[in-house]
Amino acid sequence: MAASAMYKMKPVYGSSEVVEEYPTCMYQMKNIHEDSAEDLVIDDRELLELINHQEAVLKELERLKHEVYHIGVDIGVNNQSEPTK
Repeated sequence: MAASAMYKMKPVYGSSEVVEEYPTCMYQMKNIHEDSAEDLVIDDRELLELINHQEAVLKELERLKHEVYHIGVDIGVNNQSEPTK
């Protein structure tokens, strides 16, 4: 029995055709390859709030380190090094 093709298909490589119309049954998504300046804009107020919040968290962490160290000293645990200031 000789092999025969069920159907013929045009080659998919080398085509310069650009699809202009897409199905509408799917959700729309913006092109992720386009640079968008509005995505890169950072509000200075929000950035300052974030920096201030981070500083407050770091100060609280440093305070807690000192507190844990002093509790360890009070109960006789000497295997801790004193936190740096």
